[in-house]
Amino acid sequence: MKRYSNLIWISLAFSIALTVGLMLEYKFSVVQKIKLSIVACQSSCNAKENINIPVDELNLIISDSALAEIKTQRQNAIDGNRDFSFVDAKLVYNNDTVLIQARLKGDRAIHFNDEAKWSFRVKTTDGKSIFNVKRFSLHRAGARNYIYEWIFHKALHSIDLIGLKYKFIRLKVDGCDLGIYAFEEHFENSLITNNGLPLGPIIRFNEDYSLDDFETTYVDPFQDKYWQKNDPKLMQLAISNLELWRRGKMKTSKVFNVEKLAKYFALTDVLWIPHAQAWKSVRFYFNPNNDLLEPIGYDGHYNEYFFKNKMTYEVSATIPLKQFVQDVWVDLYKDWYRFLFVSPETFDVDFYTSYIHYLKLYSEKEWLIQFFQNNDSEIKKKLAIIQSDPSSFEDEIFSYGNKKFKYSKAAFFDRASYIRESFDKEDYIHAYPVKSRKGKLILEIENIGFYTIKIDRVSVDNEVTKINEILIPHASNASPEFKNFEIKCPNTHGDIIVDYHIIGDNERRQIKVFKWKRKVE
Repeated sequence: MKRYSNLIWISLAFSIALTVGLMLEYKFSVVQKIKLSIVACQSSCNAKENINIPVDELNLIISDSALAEIKTQRQNAIDGNRDFSFVDAKLVYNNDTVLIQARLKGDRAIHFNDEAKWSFRVKTTDGKSIFNVKRFSLHRAGARNYIYEWIFHKALHSIDLIGLKYKFIRLKVDGCDLGIYAFEEHFENSLITNNGLPLGPIIRFNEDYSLDDFETTYVDPFQDKYWQKNDPKLMQLAISNLELWRRGKMKTSKVFNVEKLAKYFALTDVLWIPHAQAWKSVRFYFNPNNDLLEPIGYDGHYNEYFFKNKMTYEVSATIPLKQFVQDVWVDLYKDWYRFLFVSPETFDVDFYTSYIHYLKLYSEKEWLIQFFQNNDSEIKKKLAIIQSDPSSFEDEIFSYGNKKFKYSKAAFFDRASYIRESFDKEDYIHAYPVKSRKGKLILEIENIGFYTIKIDRVSVDNEVTKINEILIPHASNASPEFKNFEIKCPNTHGDIIVDYHIIGDNERRQIKVFKWKRKVE
């Protein structure tokens, strides 16, 4: 009987424990559900709050047949055949319907690999414009790394260079919300008039035919039909000048507005966007007032991680002098950089002088502070628009684990600091005695730095020999390049001093000639 009593008590205790356990599980599951409900509510509220951020909205209306054609072209692109053609469509903005033609665009999969969020090239066909632009592109904000592309074009405008109208909008296709997109002005007449310039041709080096070979590309015009009809001679002159320059037949300063070209390379160096420097990216406007080409900023494609880990910190003038790992795209464009900055046959002192001047100017801390003071409030508004789209927190250019898009103003100041420090190298040249003859001495001098310098004079005691000659740096110590100079020199003398300066920089520098010859003759 006692054994049955114990079993009853054990069963009762087990039942009580089970009941308490179930009650606790229910209690905490309810708590968890409440927590999840609150989080969901907060997310919903945040989403509604984000949607209410003021942003221009475009609604792309595409017929079923046109959409079917675009889908076919998209699948062909995924399969490796990127051949996009325009279809008729409509674009609604502020209750105004604009007749357009639209097509897919882009040479990277990011522009068309998503099931719905594709990139488009658009041109109006009824004489109307959107944001005062008649040809433009629409792509996800992440395709050009969010706010950084906007900063690029804003900086171009701030120094009187041609930048594109670049803004963030909400894009819908047949009423379906695709989220935040970038609106990017394309290359046609309204771009020139929007920048307050006289109408002139826009040309480029064709990248479709020859993506990485500067020697085999060709000069390609935009709006070919317009210029054939209105001023074929002007277009022909623009093409001929750029082609003659590419073949080394015309000086840089005779073909380009060298001050503006120098500004462009200096600014893109400071902003750390060499992608916009490559010959496949930059476009050129031919100004009919002076028959000179001006750069048009395009496709900055900033990515701090890639450049830090793959390219190091090189500026455009030093890229052809450095070795890079094979998978760095900039290595494909060394011929272009070499042509502009270090080739003795094509070196242009006017261009280089302006380039160094602006490189030092834009890398000054005060210049950057002023630029951001002028634009910080607008940057915050643009970031709010970008961050209102949940997908904007994804890194859509390169994937590095769980890292997401993050805006860093400090990165610009770090970059500028590095550039300023690059001018602080103690010695830029090596100078050796070669041969003495009566009252004369032959010196050999090499440029071991990364900036082009000018030898001003050589002093020996009271004897001064003016030199005034340029020395371009060489790429490798395995093949040093020396230039010989004959100077006045007594048989017995003290130290021989070489005075020189970086072209475009007024700082005077000195170095002593080595007392021993570099080699025995």
